[in-house]
Amino acid sequence: MLRTGIYTFTIASGAFSFFTYLVPFGGGALWTAMVIFRALYVHAATCMFAGSGILINNSCELWYVAKANAIGQALASLSRAVFPTLAGGIWAVTIRLGAPWQPHSVYVLLLALNLAAVHNARRLPLDFNTPRAELRAQKS
Repeated sequence: MLRTGIYTFTIASGAFSFFTYLVPFGGGALWTAMVIFRALYVHAATCMFAGSGILINNSCELWYVAKANAIGQALASLSRAVFPTLAGGIWAVTIRLGAPWQPHSVYVLLLALNLAAVHNARRLPLDFNTPRAELRAQKS
Protein backbone atom coordinates (compact mmCIF):
# COMPACT_ATOMS: atom_id res chain seq x y z
CA MET A 1 0.00 0.00 0.00
CA LEU A 2 2.82 2.39 0.86
CA ARG A 3 4.61 1.56 -2.39
CA THR A 4 1.45 2.18 -4.41
CA GLY A 5 1.04 5.62 -2.87
CA ILE A 6 4.66 6.57 -3.45
CA TYR A 7 4.57 5.39 -7.07
CA THR A 8 1.32 7.26 -7.74
CA PHE A 9 2.58 10.45 -6.11
CA THR A 10 5.84 10.30 -8.06
CA ILE A 11 4.01 9.95 -11.37
CA ALA A 12 1.60 12.75 -10.48
CA SER A 13 4.28 15.16 -9.28
CA GLY A 14 6.45 14.39 -12.28
CA ALA A 15 3.58 15.28 -14.60
CA PHE A 16 2.72 18.36 -12.53
CA SER A 17 6.15 19.80 -13.31
CA PHE A 18 5.12 20.23 -16.93
CA PHE A 19 1.60 21.68 -16.50
CA THR A 20 2.83 25.09 -17.65
CA TYR A 21 3.23 23.63 -21.13
CA LEU A 22 -0.56 23.09 -21.28
CA VAL A 23 -1.31 26.81 -21.12
CA PRO A 24 -1.22 27.35 -24.93
CA PHE A 25 -3.92 24.66 -25.34
CA GLY A 26 -6.44 26.66 -23.32
CA GLY A 27 -7.99 26.43 -19.90
CA GLY A 28 -9.84 23.19 -20.58
CA ALA A 29 -6.67 21.14 -20.91
CA LEU A 30 -5.13 22.72 -17.83
CA TRP A 31 -8.23 22.21 -15.68
CA THR A 32 -8.58 18.61 -16.83
CA ALA A 33 -4.95 17.97 -15.94
CA MET A 34 -5.44 19.64 -12.53
CA VAL A 35 -8.49 17.49 -11.73
CA ILE A 36 -6.60 14.32 -12.68
CA PHE A 37 -3.59 15.45 -10.64
CA ARG A 38 -5.76 16.17 -7.60
CA ALA A 39 -7.45 12.75 -7.83
CA LEU A 40 -4.06 11.03 -8.05
CA TYR A 41 -2.76 13.14 -5.17
CA VAL A 42 -5.68 12.20 -2.88
CA HIS A 43 -5.27 8.52 -3.81
CA ALA A 44 -1.52 8.66 -3.14
CA ALA A 45 -1.89 10.54 0.15
CA THR A 46 -4.46 8.02 1.40
CA CYS A 47 -2.27 5.06 0.47
CA MET A 48 0.86 6.60 1.99
CA PHE A 49 -0.87 7.61 5.23
CA ALA A 50 -2.49 4.23 5.79
CA GLY A 51 0.55 2.33 4.54
CA SER A 52 3.00 4.16 6.78
CA GLY A 53 0.76 3.61 9.81
CA ILE A 54 0.56 -0.11 9.09
CA LEU A 55 4.30 -0.23 8.46
CA ILE A 56 5.10 1.46 11.78
CA ASN A 57 2.68 -0.70 13.76
CA ASN A 58 3.85 -3.94 12.17
CA SER A 59 7.57 -3.22 12.41
CA CYS A 60 7.92 -2.87 16.17
CA GLU A 61 7.08 -4.86 19.26
CA LEU A 62 3.68 -4.26 20.86
CA TRP A 63 5.03 -2.34 23.85
CA TYR A 64 6.82 0.14 21.54
CA VAL A 65 3.92 0.88 19.18
CA ALA A 66 2.82 4.07 20.98
CA LYS A 67 6.37 5.45 21.03
CA ALA A 68 6.88 4.59 17.37
CA ASN A 69 3.60 6.28 16.41
CA ALA A 70 4.51 9.37 18.44
CA ILE A 71 7.89 9.65 16.71
CA GLY A 72 6.21 9.15 13.33
CA GLN A 73 3.68 11.90 14.03
CA ALA A 74 6.39 14.26 15.28
CA LEU A 75 8.46 13.71 12.12
CA ALA A 76 5.38 14.18 9.94
CA SER A 77 4.61 17.47 11.68
CA LEU A 78 8.20 18.59 11.29
CA SER A 79 8.15 17.82 7.58
CA ARG A 80 4.89 19.76 7.16
CA ALA A 81 6.67 22.78 8.65
CA VAL A 82 10.07 22.46 6.99
CA PHE A 83 9.30 21.49 3.40
CA PRO A 84 6.86 24.32 2.53
CA THR A 85 9.40 26.78 3.90
CA LEU A 86 12.16 25.14 1.88
CA ALA A 87 10.04 25.09 -1.28
CA GLY A 88 9.09 28.76 -0.78
CA GLY A 89 12.74 29.70 -0.41
CA ILE A 90 13.70 27.79 -3.55
CA TRP A 91 10.78 29.40 -5.41
CA ALA A 92 11.94 32.88 -4.35
CA VAL A 93 15.51 32.21 -5.46
CA THR A 94 14.43 30.81 -8.83
CA ILE A 95 12.21 33.84 -9.51
CA ARG A 96 15.36 35.96 -9.28
CA LEU A 97 17.38 33.60 -11.49
CA GLY A 98 14.99 33.96 -14.39
CA ALA A 99 13.76 31.99 -17.32
CA PRO A 100 15.07 28.45 -17.44
CA TRP A 101 14.76 27.91 -13.70
CA GLN A 102 11.68 29.94 -12.91
CA PRO A 103 8.70 27.62 -12.57
CA HIS A 104 10.30 24.21 -12.62
CA SER A 105 13.08 23.97 -10.05
CA VAL A 106 10.80 23.40 -7.04
CA TYR A 107 8.96 20.66 -8.90
CA VAL A 108 12.20 19.05 -10.06
CA LEU A 109 13.36 18.98 -6.42
CA LEU A 110 10.04 17.42 -5.40
CA LEU A 111 10.40 14.84 -8.15
CA ALA A 112 13.96 14.04 -7.02
CA LEU A 113 12.74 13.54 -3.44
CA ASN A 114 9.96 11.28 -4.70
CA LEU A 115 12.38 9.22 -6.76
CA ALA A 116 14.50 8.77 -3.63
CA ALA A 117 11.34 7.64 -1.81
CA VAL A 118 10.59 5.16 -4.61
CA HIS A 119 14.12 3.77 -4.31
CA ASN A 120 13.73 3.37 -0.55
CA ALA A 121 10.22 1.91 -0.84
CA ARG A 122 11.47 -0.78 -3.21
CA ARG A 123 13.99 -1.82 -0.55
CA LEU A 124 11.37 -2.34 2.18
CA PRO A 125 10.94 -5.99 3.14
CA LEU A 126 7.51 -7.41 2.44
CA ASP A 127 7.26 -9.14 5.83
CA PHE A 128 6.27 -5.78 7.35
CA ASN A 129 2.82 -6.43 5.84
CA THR A 130 2.26 -8.98 8.60
CA PRO A 131 2.24 -8.01 12.30
CA ARG A 132 5.26 -9.20 14.29
CA ALA A 133 3.10 -11.12 16.78
CA GLU A 134 1.51 -13.07 13.92
CA LEU A 135 4.94 -13.82 12.40
CA ARG A 136 6.18 -15.06 15.76
CA ALA A 137 3.14 -17.35 16.09
CA GLN A 138 3.73 -18.76 12.58
CA LYS A 139 7.39 -19.57 13.37
CA SER A 140 6.60 -21.51 16.53
